[in-house]
Amino acid sequence: MGTARRGPGSEDWAEEDSGEVGAAAARGVGDSAEAEAVSAAADQAGAGRLLRRYLKRDDLRFLSEKIAEAEQKTNGEIRVVLRHRRRRKERSLSLHELALQEFYHLGMHKTPQRTGVLIMLLLTERKFHIIADEGIHSRVPEGTWDSIAAVMSDHFKKGNYRDGLAKAIEAVGSVLVQHFPRTEDRNHLSNGVVEE
Repeated sequence: MGTARRGPGSEDWAEEDSGEVGAAAARGVGDSAEAEAVSAAADQAGAGRLLRRYLKRDDLRFLSEKIAEAEQKTNGEIRVVLRHRRRRKERSLSLHELALQEFYHLGMHKTPQRTGVLIMLLLTERKFHIIADEGIHSRVPEGTWDSIAAVMSDHFKKGNYRDGLAKAIEAVGSVLVQHFPRTEDRNHLSNGVVEE
C-alpha cells in the first residue's frame, strides 16, 4: 500500500440515549453468508435513518461548504467520510487500518505535497478517526490530531454532530494553512461528504 500515514486522532462518543444505534450494531452479528446478506440489506435500508439521526441533508451540504471554505486558503485537502458500518471483511481491522484503507480508496495519498487529511466516522460503532498524510503530519506538533478529535468528541457527546464536524474541519483547515498556504488554484479532491 505504500508509505504508512500517521496522525491518529481517534475517539469514541456516547450519548445518553443509545438505543437506536445499539440495535443497528447488533444486527450484524450473524456468521453465515445468508445472515450477512440479510444484515446488509437491513443496514442499507436503515442507513438513511441512522445517518439522519446524526446529520440531515442540509448539514451535509453545509459541511461540504465548510470544506471548500477551509481549502480556499490552503493547498491541503480535507475529506469527511460517514461510514454506517464495517463490511464483513473489515471486522478484523483496527479503526486506524480502516481509515487508512479509506484514505487510499479516496486517492488522498496522491495529493501534491501529501497534504490530505481524512475525518472518518463509523456511525454504528460511534467512533471516528482523523488521519493525515505524511506531508502534513510530519510538520505538526505531536497531539495536534488528538486535540481536534477531543473537541469533536465533546460536541458529539452533546449531540452536536454538525458543529463537531464543522469545528474539526475549521481546525484542520487552520493547521493546513499554517504549513501549506494556497499557492495554486486547484482543488484535487471533491469537497463532498462521502456516505458509505
